[in-house]
Amino acid sequence: MFGLPGQSLSMFEESLEQFRALELQHLSAYSLKVEEGTFFHTLYRKDKLPLPTEEEEVQMYDFLMESMAKQGFSQYEISNFALPGYESKHNLTYWRNEEYYGVGAGAHGYLRGIRHVNAGPLKEYLHLIEEGGLPQIETHSVTPREAMEDMMIMGLRTSEGVSKNTFFEKYHISLEEIYGKELETLLQAGLLQIEGERFSLTKKGKFLGNEVFATFLREDHV
Repeated sequence: MFGLPGQSLSMFEESLEQFRALELQHLSAYSLKVEEGTFFHTLYRKDKLPLPTEEEEVQMYDFLMESMAKQGFSQYEISNFALPGYESKHNLTYWRNEEYYGVGAGAHGYLRGIRHVNAGPLKEYLHLIEEGGLPQIETHSVTPREAMEDMMIMGLRTSEGVSKNTFFEKYHISLEEIYGKELETLLQAGLLQIEGERFSLTKKGKFLGNEVFATFLREDHV
């Protein structure tokens, strides 16, 4: 993790040196996000959390990408790097917006267009099963528009990006017809690139990922 309180670029570089010494095949590296309701957020509000500046955090992320590339790691997702063949199949399921089972207490699932959350803790989960029902405490039918948004936001996190062909196969409408204006704006801004029939983030776009993703969020779900 980078962007930690009191962390400098040199400290982060040392962390990556230690990672290299371990000779591992996969690395996940995220910048710190201070969430509301946490101790860190309380300190932040009191101006007692010495976070790196935005410029320092950008330098850390830039060094991360360059360092991992030199070691032969592919940045197959914004925050994930792997040697060839060691990409996380589990997480790629989410990033490709594919469906998956949610089994166990507190698990989340996505099946036949419905997202669900299982009960937790384990005692409550088992109680619902013993009553003869599903242990789900929350379900949500994903609208076509929400599914499209999810595909764009999650897919653009990956190096493979979003395929125009796959989008059409899933939703029977062209990607440009739904998001043509947004895509053109992002291409002109140098945040997206198109190779063949796939859209993906540029290096500049990786630094401004949240701004790119927000472009595809709309209130008019259908």
